[in-house]
Amino acid sequence: MKITPAHDFNDFDVGQRHKLPLINVFTKDAKIVGGLPGEGAQLAGLDRFKARDEIVSRLEAKGLLEKIEKHKLRLGTSERWKDVVEPYLSYQWFMKMDGCAKRAGESVTSGEIKIVPAEFEKQFMRWMEDIHDWCISRQLWWGQQIPAYHCAKCAHVEVAESAPAACSKCGHAKLEQDADVLDTWFSSGLWPFSTMGWPDTNSSDFKKFYPNAVMETGFDILFFWVARMIMMGQELTGKSPFSKVYLHPMVRDEHGQKMSKTKGNTKDPLDIVKLQGTDSLRLTLNALCVQGRDLRLSEERIESYRHFINKVWNAARFVMGHGQESLQLADTWKTQWRERPKATHLHDRWILARLDACARDISKAWGEFRMQEAAETAYHFVWSEYCDWYLECCKSTRAESQAVAAHVLGEILKLLHPLMPHVTEEIWHQMPGVTAEESVSFALFPQGDAFPDADALAEFKFLQDAVTAIRNLRAESKVPPSKKISLDVQGAGPSTLKVLKAIEPMIANLGRTEKITIGGAAPSGPATRVVVPALEAGSNVEFVVALAELVDLGEEKARLKKEVESLAKFVGIQEGKLANESFVSRAPVEVIDKEKLKLTEAKDKLAKVQATLAALGG
Repeated sequence: MKITPAHDFNDFDVGQRHKLPLINVFTKDAKIVGGLPGEGAQLAGLDRFKARDEIVSRLEAKGLLEKIEKHKLRLGTSERWKDVVEPYLSYQWFMKMDGCAKRAGESVTSGEIKIVPAEFEKQFMRWMEDIHDWCISRQLWWGQQIPAYHCAKCAHVEVAESAPAACSKCGHAKLEQDADVLDTWFSSGLWPFSTMGWPDTNSSDFKKFYPNAVMETGFDILFFWVARMIMMGQELTGKSPFSKVYLHPMVRDEHGQKMSKTKGNTKDPLDIVKLQGTDSLRLTLNALCVQGRDLRLSEERIESYRHFINKVWNAARFVMGHGQESLQLADTWKTQWRERPKATHLHDRWILARLDACARDISKAWGEFRMQEAAETAYHFVWSEYCDWYLECCKSTRAESQAVAAHVLGEILKLLHPLMPHVTEEIWHQMPGVTAEESVSFALFPQGDAFPDADALAEFKFLQDAVTAIRNLRAESKVPPSKKISLDVQGAGPSTLKVLKAIEPMIANLGRTEKITIGGAAPSGPATRVVVPALEAGSNVEFVVALAELVDLGEEKARLKKEVESLAKFVGIQEGKLANESFVSRAPVEVIDKEKLKLTEAKDKLAKVQATLAALGG
């Protein structure tokens, strides 16, 4: 078994433990060195590959070669030249790591430095505990040249900030700077303080910006860069360079594959920006940025967030008076929209309460580096609550809701600015009274510190449930949007009744109803009903609609009869299949269970359709 301490990393460790000689057989250009003992001397100057072939030929000629077998092995190759890299013993510059790594590890375990997500702390500590001395010299043409000077006469090495005039040992005047350059990560590790005027610790930049608060980077360089910055900062300044490290996910393609030029699945951000816009890409990256999980980026997701940005733009046009269907802001609110207005209508009170809740959630999410939660909370508040619900309700109370609509829009621009800065800045400068010198980035971020309006939240939830139930009923019955229906409301308690009367115009607008009868007699003919939780705890409200309002009774009876026939036929087939002893004995248990489930579901549906048909007198 061979042991080559000069040409194998594992063998080098073995050689160090057993004090074996370090025999280097390669020159720097991977040719066999001269002066080797025995037959090795005859290989001097040969390329490594030719030397290996020659050795095999000599073994074969001497009858020492038993057999040759092909097998695969992992070989390190040069990324630039695609050539096999050979381990090569040479003199290098090292940085002793024991003390640095210990201090860095203590900073993390003590909580002085917090790593987010927290699961990476274990990985960081494993590196700090198993660390080796760091080779900081590189044989490259570029980089910061190592500040070491070799005396041409006595070979003494001087380490100094600038070239010495003479050797301090022998006085010789000719010194040459070391040809090696510093490892890139060594230079990068100095970045937090070397750019701030260090080693002058009294410089204004150093005092103001060092140490900093947050370091954000990819988890793949936690050791290469983050750990080096921590160790270098503590060693050279006595302080940790930052108190928090946020590690963002790896961006992969839509199939979860790492982006690679070889695979052809890379995405050029500039191409995406040209097609979808800068804000669309930024918003997408935040919305998909889940801690500890890789990010899958696709054109479809980016496009969907571009639609959201369009939604924000159109909402701003509606509120600020662009177009015939807009709110047409009154002159008073063109200057007072920054102030929180008093709200009287339920939907105005509700949107202010929801704004406060979302502002609190978003601020908390940003503070805990949960980018995806901040983006998704803002997205759903703006699209679902402000646009789809609130602005639709405003169409019933245009003049009275101007103040609230404009104020909430201004707060939304602040909440969205970190996610989509360009569009929000543009809309901000369209807001009344905003000067050219102002920027939304300097506006106070919403904190949501108002007292929660629990009544408004509960009452509007009832409205949403009622409208959603009515819309579902219309959709199931395929009622065209142009047709309005009449409702009878049954079982409303005092609190629910009071709210119902107040929100009746909004139900009519959002649910496309023309007449709502509260507490009257139920329809005499066939009817359908939906149940909605009432404001009184443990009780419900029924919305009753005469079937004649929804469908043509004759056509509906015919349709239901066909459905009964189809379901009855299917039930018969399933019962026959499950009664077949041959099928039951041979089929796997999971298949039989699946067929039984189909039968149960079909019977339940048949019973419901038969009941509906009976109610119609069919």
